[in-house]
Amino acid sequence: MTTDFYTIAEIENLQVVDTTSAISGYPQSLKKALIGFDSFEEAERIAGEYGLSIETFTKRDGWQLYYRTNNRAYSAIEVSAEEYGDDYRSFTASDYEGFYENEVQGMIGEFDDFDSVEDFLEKKKKIYDAIEDLEDDEMVLTCQGEYYDTVKRYTMCHSFDTKTTVIGLI
Repeated sequence: MTTDFYTIAEIENLQVVDTTSAISGYPQSLKKALIGFDSFEEAERIAGEYGLSIETFTKRDGWQLYYRTNNRAYSAIEVSAEEYGDDYRSFTASDYEGFYENEVQGMIGEFDDFDSVEDFLEKKKKIYDAIEDLEDDEMVLTCQGEYYDTVKRYTMCHSFDTKTTVIGLI
């Protein structure tokens, strides 16, 4: 059994990255890690085969190295609207049926003119269409009532606001 990260990466179609023990991203006690997993189950399988640990790593925009958080990962990263901020909400495929009733119907009477209603409906229709197109493992994010993005609910790599978090092996 090989323990060379580059050989494992080639066999398993993964990426080798350099990690640091410094929370600032500064090079210190450098070690290699493997990232690029499609699922947590794949990470578990490969970790078991090669005797590696499943951990969480973070990196800020502009950094060359991932920071080793020394936190074991027990599942994929769960993305939620709360981590984006107070102005964000999330919708899943289960919200599709009641979207008009819950998000649109009661608000129509609040507007004073046709232009405002038309603008409101256009924004809500964009969200509604995005919800309709969701896969089972995705969610729609909105910011201040407008469509923001469609993201995976559970992922092995998540980026937001200059910070990337990944699950990898070390």
